[in-house]
Amino acid sequence: MRLEAVDETAFAHVDNRYYDGIHYDRRYAGYTWDTEFWCSFAESVGRDVLELAAGTGRLSVPMAVRGLDVVALDISPSMLARARAKVTTPQRARFLTGDMRDFDLDRQFDLVLLACSSVCHLLSDDDAKRCFDSVRRHLQAGGTFALDLAAPQRETSTADGSWRPRFRYPDPAGTGEVVVSGRRRYDPTTRLLTDELDYEFVADGRVERATRVSRMYPFEELVSLLERSALHVVESYGGFDRQPLTVASEVQVLICSLTPSGVLDGTESPR
Repeated sequence: MRLEAVDETAFAHVDNRYYDGIHYDRRYAGYTWDTEFWCSFAESVGRDVLELAAGTGRLSVPMAVRGLDVVALDISPSMLARARAKVTTPQRARFLTGDMRDFDLDRQFDLVLLACSSVCHLLSDDDAKRCFDSVRRHLQAGGTFALDLAAPQRETSTADGSWRPRFRYPDPAGTGEVVVSGRRRYDPTTRLLTDELDYEFVADGRVERATRVSRMYPFEELVSLLERSALHVVESYGGFDRQPLTVASEVQVLICSLTPSGVLDGTESPR
């Protein structure tokens, strides 16, 4: 098994309060509407699952509980520490620190999953190509790559630089709340969306700022990038109820298979 050494810029990307495992879990405690979809889908595809950008195990842990053999990869040690603490079936789940752009686990899987807009952490075509090439190498013959992400128009609609209330949740320290405000800026040339988030700890008035950068992927562009790694979109949905994907959809769900023989067409990813 080979996990590439993670460069400092990659670690810096998650070295802030937004990616703190316990705070992340409190913030997303109500984010459950995709759980049954992905767990049921994984059961229908096969037994061996690799989840990329697995975070605190929001999907990996329930998959393991349902009897699937899960390997979960994430770049944030804090996230993975939270995930490991939740596991009641450790023989069914392994949590590894690594960079989803370049990894080699010496095995292949029935399903590779990249959920919850985590593809948007790939900030360039080169990042995406490296990740998708790694995915291809880890798929069994007949295996499936599945991902979901927010539609760009939903994410960029409030990217006007104005500060707004974003969310609030109980402080993990047990004293009061954490109240978060933020502003968004979007560069259509690079398709990079920058979130600045101020975390106010009500108990003592302390404020911490976190910055999150993500890249928007329109459906056609994402399909093109996947094809360059011999991954073909065979199904697409506009939500977790399998509604059709339209220009008005707020969510994009893509189900991919290897192109015949997994052969690349020779097209290079633009730099």
